[in-house]
Amino acid sequence: MKTSEIVDKIKEEVELPMLLSVSGEQVKDSYYFDPSELIAEGSYNQAMMNTKATELVVVKLKSDKHYDAVKEGLTKRAEDIIKTFSQYLPDQHEDAKNYQIVRQGNYVMLSISHDQEAIKKVFDSFFK
Repeated sequence: MKTSEIVDKIKEEVELPMLLSVSGEQVKDSYYFDPSELIAEGSYNQAMMNTKATELVVVKLKSDKHYDAVKEGLTKRAEDIIKTFSQYLPDQHEDAKNYQIVRQGNYVMLSISHDQEAIKKVFDSFFK
């Protein structure tokens, strides 16, 4: 299954603000890892407007052994977002603090939203 299918299904089931897909150098800059080394395939989506903390990333690891490096990068990204919103927009800051990194086999998801439970449910449904 493609990571984009998982992202599309989440966006279909859960109401999220407009998201912008990022690729190439922007992925390296935002997530602190080189996808060409660690990721077989990935969908990286950030809030289009800087007044939203929303983030939705689903990646497929090239190998089990890459999980720690990817998790570390995704965690740093979440911490960056928390820091960004710490001075303004308390509701978005709260969403960011409640980020989740969920793993199912070689698939890993980072999400920041107002409805984390619903997103996790859709993600998990692909692995039943």
